[in-house]
Amino acid sequence: MKSFALFIGKLLILLIFTAIVLDFAYTFAKTYSKPRNKIDGIFSSKNVSYDVVILGSSRAVNHLDARIFSKNGYSTFNFGMRGAKLPVNALQLKLMLENGCTIKNLILQVDTNLEPDFYTDLSKPLFMPYWYASETLRNQYESQENESNLMYIPFYRYMFYDAQIGFREFFFTAIQKKTTYGENDGFEPLEANSSDIGNFDTSHFPEKNLAYEEIKSICKKHGIRLIPITTPICGNNHTEYFNTIKSLYPEIIDFHTVIKEDEHFVSCGHLNEKGAKLFTETVFDSLFKPK
Repeated sequence: MKSFALFIGKLLILLIFTAIVLDFAYTFAKTYSKPRNKIDGIFSSKNVSYDVVILGSSRAVNHLDARIFSKNGYSTFNFGMRGAKLPVNALQLKLMLENGCTIKNLILQVDTNLEPDFYTDLSKPLFMPYWYASETLRNQYESQENESNLMYIPFYRYMFYDAQIGFREFFFTAIQKKTTYGENDGFEPLEANSSDIGNFDTSHFPEKNLAYEEIKSICKKHGIRLIPITTPICGNNHTEYFNTIKSLYPEIIDFHTVIKEDEHFVSCGHLNEKGAKLFTETVFDSLFKPK
């Protein structure tokens, strides 16, 4: 019995040691390799100065062509991400500032993401390799989940989120497999158009949002010019929805009707590349001047 207990003890020590080594290897690869996504890009961007940063969901990343700002003399990057809600955008902003970045102008897409603060964070796995590197990151998720302490177990986060940051991602990171990160200054164009762009879902109306309030407070504290905007929607039957946004937050600049032709949409809520170019030019001409 004693020898069996000793064997189990040695096995546990071996498992813990292996987990610590794997955790270190996966984290080291992420930290010291070329960025593969926008979260990697934020953590690798130390003391970078931006004239313009763009944040939001897919309606930011697919709609705002950062190259137009760059061509007009503004150092710009579109950090918008598909599925990102405003709490994620707030976290992105805090992490950039934590890393010593300076931001003069922040363009924030605020329309269909003005939802209740209860949300599913699809981007959470992308942050997890940096769990130990950022107090801001830990504070964000520890305040939201009772089980966040499990992230302190070596290698647990890589196993739990294996599909996103597990062995496959580790292997591609280690061999520095090329990704599209950094192309087009973060803008991700949608090239297709559709004969049936569908309809805009107005089943959930905008509400006051704590994360948006937090972003406003952060920008005020750090002297960042916050430019909250709505982005185009197909058709013209959404007056009540966008009037609600305006009544909640009068400072949000309404651009939802500036692109009207269906040929510029891939779906009711997403522009194709040609539509994005027209929209971005409209935003730039309205709010900026060439340097």
